[in-house]
Amino acid sequence: METAKRNLEACLVGLTERFEETFVLLRRTFGLRMPFYHTTNVSPPYHVSERAVELARERNELDLELYGFACDVFAAQLDCQDRSFGPEVSAYRALRPLSRAAITGRVLRKLERLHETHSRNGNG
Repeated sequence: METAKRNLEACLVGLTERFEETFVLLRRTFGLRMPFYHTTNVSPPYHVSERAVELARERNELDLELYGFACDVFAAQLDCQDRSFGPEVSAYRALRPLSRAAITGRVLRKLERLHETHSRNGNG
């Protein structure tokens, strides 16, 4: 467990349930342009019984401990971000509905031009 924790401390940590924040951390860490993504293969939510959740927790205690540690590392990584981080995350959240729609080439080109303008103005 300690080795796994040390490995997490040395990495960029992302969380699925905090996708946009993870996405922005990745973009900033690796110096990527503002990528546009397309969401595919999303399963509909389904109900799991409380008993099933309880059994999963009992049988995955170490995983849950490591996940809790990963959440702490993620929070520390967020704390190191500047004030522009929040607005950038908000922009990705606003774009999420577009990622679920069929984006035509024309819409994508418009979004890329907007990003280029945004970058030239020192905001990217």
